[in-house]
Amino acid sequence: MGSGLGMGRGWRTLAPAWMATIVATAGCGSDPAEPEIFELPAQYTVTGEAGGTNDGFTVSCTMDLVFEWDGLERLETGRVYVTSGGGEVERTIERPDGTGLVFTPFLLSEENHVRLIGADSIALETPVNLATDIPFYEGIGRMTGRVTGPGTAEGTWTCGALVLDEDGAGPAEGTWRLEPA
Repeated sequence: MGSGLGMGRGWRTLAPAWMATIVATAGCGSDPAEPEIFELPAQYTVTGEAGGTNDGFTVSCTMDLVFEWDGLERLETGRVYVTSGGGEVERTIERPDGTGLVFTPFLLSEENHVRLIGADSIALETPVNLATDIPFYEGIGRMTGRVTGPGTAEGTWTCGALVLDEDGAGPAEGTWRLEPA
């Protein structure tokens, strides 16, 4: 028993140091990683999907856009890259009776903004779409997210109705991804 008590005291003496080492090691691993350094590729794509149902209507949307950056960074509030480009954003609505509507405009804009906000947040903006008062265009006019790598980002978007919610199906929520082309 004597050796058991001695061992017990030894463990009590060593336990706090041993536990402190584990806590310190675990603490280092649980700190947030350094934010990714974002470098906008000269050519990049923004793809996305959204979907949902509302009162029996099924809405699905896809986005496939391609942009080019001239290599210049504009400073406003934070880092802002001005790009040009576009592509297709499709909104499909299926009514409860099986009929539907597909709207697939080809969008093109000479001025789009990739705005870095803080250490790891990002906003993709197309100023001309923000002034339309049409939910479809405003939903893709400003999309927010986070940087996921040196030339990648992801976030959420709303695929809105075509004309002030008059298509009856309402908005569809989804995700987007920016990556090199």
